Amino acid sequence: MSPCIWGARVDPQKRLPAEIEALPADYELYPELGDRAIGFLSRGCPMHCPFCIVPLKEGPPHQVSDLDTLLEGGRRRKLILLDDNLLSLAQAEAILEEMASRKIRVNFTQTLDLRFVNRTRAALLRRIDCSNTRFTRPSTISASTTR
Repeated sequence: MSPCIWGARVDPQKRLPAEIEALPADYELYPELGDRAIGFLSRGCPMHCPFCIVPLKEGPPHQVSDLDTLLEGGRRRKLILLDDNLLSLAQAEAILEEMASRKIRVNFTQTLDLRFVNRTRAALLRRIDCSNTRFTRPSTISASTTR
């Protein structure tokens, strides 16, 4: 039996086959999305917050898609981004620059971790058309979360 973590049964070692993970979203199933794309550019997180399974389940930050793929080659101009910790990704600045220069409207559904914001990233975030922005405040997470 799988361990029960926060009410969800999970086996952190199980993975979907790569060909399944790489499938694009089937937008016919979600007509309410309209012209919005939804998906992940990255998975994983370097932090080890005691309440979170992401580092165990998904590992360190790694890119899993690109904007062209998620936006169907530019057919969509709005993006609902599901990434857990986009700013911890090594390529974060390049991704933010691309979002800004392509004038993509982005809904960052997860928080943006302030620990990974610097002057360059702050300037890039200001240039992005965000439909919402939430930041994780380091003071709300204990120092023991960084391993």
